[in-house]
Amino acid sequence: MLFNVYSNFFLGKVNFTAPNLVVKATNFGDSTLLTKTGHTLNNTWDGANVYNGVVTITNGNTSTAYVKLASQNADTYNKDVYFNAGTGAIQAANAGTNIYNGNVLVNGNNVT
Repeated sequence: MLFNVYSNFFLGKVNFTAPNLVVKATNFGDSTLLTKTGHTLNNTWDGANVYNGVVTITNGNTSTAYVKLASQNADTYNKDVYFNAGTGAIQAANAGTNIYNGNVLVNGNNVT
């Protein structure tokens, strides 16, 4: 299963958990929790996302499938961002220069 979040605007709190999750060109107005649980497919997010609340991005798989963020466009984080990676990596800024207007907190050794 692949859950796509493309070109949306959310005013309230968001909590999405799916085996495979891809986010692109979306504006999040409040706190956001995004979690990938799948073990076999790598997930690449195109970027151009704006996070206006505290955001937590988790790669919760127990294999090596990665989550690659901002693969084509930079993301903007206007509050704190938490990157949580287990054995699967999170690549936080693959293309361009992300904007961080809050703290960046990392949990795990597989966040680059």
